[in-house]
Amino acid sequence: GMSTGRSAATPLGQCRADECRNLQGPSVWLTDERVVCECSEHCKIYYHASCFKKLAKAIASDLEDHICLTPDCDGTLFRVNLIDSDGRLVRKYIDDEAILQEIRRKKQQQADQRSNPETPPAVDIPEHSRGRNTHAHAHAHTRKGRNSEPERGGDKDANTKADERARRANSSQSSHPAPAP
Repeated sequence: GMSTGRSAATPLGQCRADECRNLQGPSVWLTDERVVCECSEHCKIYYHASCFKKLAKAIASDLEDHICLTPDCDGTLFRVNLIDSDGRLVRKYIDDEAILQEIRRKKQQQADQRSNPETPPAVDIPEHSRGRNTHAHAHAHTRKGRNSEPERGGDKDANTKADERARRANSSQSSHPAPAP
């Protein structure tokens, strides 16, 4: 069926350039040199490489601000890559997994807040983050001096552990209904 990957007979998508000048029409094929843009809301936008290059100035600021190029989409662009006709990556205009991670984390937090209405309103969040930071900070100090490079990794660990703790603390509180605001 259609779901088993794309055949060469199916275009990947339509070129999103308003002024698409491609002689073969607006379809973007597997064999075309193309630019593929992906955003956090799962937009996947295609341009013929030549159309994209003509557009580049017009959309430069959107690209810089990682704004999705789909009208009405408030997604964040995390990947914009130039792919050649053999499917090889030629140039990364944007390739930022960190953005994606950050977005996923935010979404997860929102989902957690929605799915657990018992938790007190977000007012006491600074409490946690304060505690979390001092913990990470203290941890960093113990590692200093020995070797300043791996310190960042150590920080991350400290954060996740503190996160875990905070989360556990939260979930144990959540069995008692929050006092009415």
